[in-house]
Amino acid sequence: MIKQYLFTKFKKMSYYIYINSQKEGPYTLEELSGKNINADTLVWREGLKEWKPAREFPELSNFIYTTPPDPTATTASTPQTSIMPKTWLVESILVTLFCCLPFGIVGIIEANKVEALFSVGQREQALYHSNQAKKWVTWGFFSALIGIGLYILFWIVIGVAAAMAS
Repeated sequence: MIKQYLFTKFKKMSYYIYINSQKEGPYTLEELSGKNINADTLVWREGLKEWKPAREFPELSNFIYTTPPDPTATTASTPQTSIMPKTWLVESILVTLFCCLPFGIVGIIEANKVEALFSVGQREQALYHSNQAKKWVTWGFFSALIGIGLYILFWIVIGVAAAMAS
């Protein structure tokens, strides 16, 4: 009942859509039902100051979720801004516990900044701190491997020296 009211109320309005980096329109509500729009398609109509996603228009809800998205609209060049960079927190904790305390602590500090920055929309800063945390985890891991290698080498040299002295 409410959808029918909204449909008749907005039936005569002119809508514009923004698809493939181009403004298209004006369209009536009936004409929009035949267009390939989805919930994220930008729409503008009379009385609005700015473009809004189609999901914010109740009168469009009858057909935006049933229309499949254009398969060519998603390209590899489209940046994925909604995916948070890896925090490296677990790895930093493991490096701290098992390998190299100073590198691990710096890794934990950097890892904690990733989620906080991403949640406030600073994706580039979050990515930077993710890379920093990865760097400290990597340095800690390889310094531990070098330390273990030197430790084994030390005992081999001691064993060889003891065998030669006998």
